[in-house]
Amino acid sequence: MLRSAHVAAVILLTLLCSTLPAAGAEDPVPLPTYDIGHIWPLADAAYELVRMEDDVYVFASPNAEIRLTRSLGLVSVRRGDDFVEIMPGAQLTWPLKAGDWGTSRTEWRASRQTPTPWGRQLWGMTARRLTWSAEAWDEIAIGPTKVRALRVVYHMVADLLAAREVLEWEITAWYTPDAGGLVRAVDRSFNVVNFELSPSGRSARAPDACGRTRSTAAGRHIAGFPSPAS
Repeated sequence: MLRSAHVAAVILLTLLCSTLPAAGAEDPVPLPTYDIGHIWPLADAAYELVRMEDDVYVFASPNAEIRLTRSLGLVSVRRGDDFVEIMPGAQLTWPLKAGDWGTSRTEWRASRQTPTPWGRQLWGMTARRLTWSAEAWDEIAIGPTKVRALRVVYHMVADLLAAREVLEWEITAWYTPDAGGLVRAVDRSFNVVNFELSPSGRSARAPDACGRTRSTAAGRHIAGFPSPAS
C-alpha cells in the first residue's frame, strides 16, 4: 500500500514538472533604475547618465546622446548631426513581459528620410500613433556571449483619412535583465538608433560632461558577461 502511494506521488510530480514552465523562464522583469553617473558601456562609446531632464534619462558620450524615459522607452538618439526624436517618448509598462504592449499619440522628427513612401511626404499632415510591443524572448549574441533578451518593437503609424494604419518606421530594441538595461537596438528606417552593448560588458574609461575621460568606470562589470583579463 505504501509502495503504491509512493509510485502515485512520483507519477503526479512527474506530470506537474512536465506541464509547468521552468521557474523564471517567462517571469515579468522588474524595472531597473539608474543614478547620475551610471555608465552604459556600448560598443561605440561609454555613455554616462549625466542628468535627468523632465523625467527623462540623458546618457551622453563625447559625440552622441541617448534619451530614455524612466520606463526605458525611446525618446531620442543623436549622433553628430543625425538624430531621431519622439515627442513624447514611449512609456513602457513594468514589470515587463512578452505580450505587453501600449500605444499613444505622438510626433517625431528625424534628420534623415525614412525609406517608407509616406514617411516624409506626410510630414505634419496627419496624426501619428506610436505602438510598442514586447514580442518575445530571443537568444542573441553580444560578442562571444549569448544572452536571453526581451525583444521590444516600436512602430510609428500614420492615421490617414484615405488609408489607415500606414507604417512610417520601425525600430527594435532588446532588454536583458542580467545586464540591467538595453543591450541592442536595430534601426533599419533611419540607421541612427543602432547600438549594442560592449562585448566585455564593461567600460574602462567613461566621458565626463565635458567630453573628457576619467577612470571611475574601471572595474564596473555587468553580470553574465565575461570579465576582461586583468
